[in-house]
This record gives sequence, C-alpha cells and structure tokens, in this order.
Amino acid sequence: MKKEPIRKLVKIVDKESSYYGHWGFIRYWDGELYHVSGGSISSSFGEVTPIFSRDQFKFPRNLELYKKLGANIDNKGRENL
Repeated sequence: MKKEPIRKLVKIVDKESSYYGHWGFIRYWDGELYHVSGGSISSSFGEVTPIFSRDQFKFPRNLELYKKLGANIDNKGRENL
C-alpha cells in the first residue's frame, strides 16, 4: 500500500520536545506516529523527518502568520507543491 503524503501544516506544542515551537508539514502517518518535516524544522535541524504522536502538535489557525514566515500553503493549511 502506497502512503499518500498528508502535507498539513502543524506546530509542535510538546514542551519536552527539542522541536517545541517549530512548525512543519505532516509528511505521512504510519498508523501510529506522524512524520513531520519542512518549515522551521528543516531550517533549524537540516533535512530531518522527526516523528510525533497526535498530542505533540496542533494545527495552527492563523495561517497568514505562517505564510509570512514562508509557508507555501493554501487557505486550509495544506502545503502547495
């Protein structure tokens, strides 16, 4: 089964994570964890794809802010390719 990319903007909210406060895009869900990369995660840590459980991130509502930060997203928070 081929995994389809989700490409949804998220902000890491887990204060115990080294990625706290960073944002990126869900690349895919493996059935248990979400694989996130891009955005400030890749900018600060290189091309990595850390994994998170659902309670470690949130979907931001202020999409205009993330557009100003360089996120190439549509008005639903999905990454434009």
